[in-house]
Amino acid sequence: MACLGKVLRAHRQRYGMSQAELSRRIHISQTALNQLECGQTVDPHFSIVQNIAAVLGLSLDHVVKEVQALQGETTGASQEGSAHATLPGAD
Repeated sequence: MACLGKVLRAHRQRYGMSQAELSRRIHISQTALNQLECGQTVDPHFSIVQNIAAVLGLSLDHVVKEVQALQGETTGASQEGSAHATLPGAD
C-alpha cells in the first residue's frame, strides 16, 4: 500500500493541507494518517481512503488509476491486460 500513501500524500501537499488538518477533517489521528502515507498501514479501511479522496476533491477512480500507474513505474510492469486494482475493503 506504499503507492496509495504516496498518491494521497502528493495530493494533500498539492492541496496545501497539513496532515493535522486532513486528519482532523476525516476524524482519524495524525499518526494514523502518517502511517497510511508512509505505507505502514497494510490494509487501510475503504472509508478512510474514500474520506481522504472526498476532502481532497478526488474521485476514487482517479486515485486507483494513479496507484496503478505508480505501481507500473515501480515494478516496470505494463498495466495493459492486468487485473483491475482495487482498494482494500471495497468489495
